[in-house]
Amino acid sequence: ISNTGVVSITGGAIENADVNALAAIEWSKMANLTAAHLLVGSSLNVPTDTEITGDVTISDAGVTAIGDGKIENDNVFSAAAIATSKLAGGWTHSEEVLYVDKGQETSAESGNRGDSYKAIQAAIDA
Repeated sequence: ISNTGVVSITGGAIENADVNALAAIEWSKMANLTAAHLLVGSSLNVPTDTEITGDVTISDAGVTAIGDGKIENDNVFSAAAIATSKLAGGWTHSEEVLYVDKGQETSAESGNRGDSYKAIQAAIDA
């Protein structure tokens, strides 16, 4: 403190321990956070710059996306109304009608389903 009562603090002299826990410090004054990372509490409850990994990605605009090939049968709710256009080739259904896309079957599937396919085709042709 000078004799005029003005307090001067040298640049960079304030450290984390010097800041009151109740201080409302603006985010812009905090350390930089890597783009598309989140602050996640560590096991010691310390906010930590954390990369998002796993089945989703996040952009620096906060937009999330599920990665390609991450949704499997077990991930889909049993009552989900999935459009048949989203299903793999082979057997699909719509309402009470069963469709067989014979061109999409492998030789093993064709051998196992051959009799069923013939019966269905016969019913269609009748």
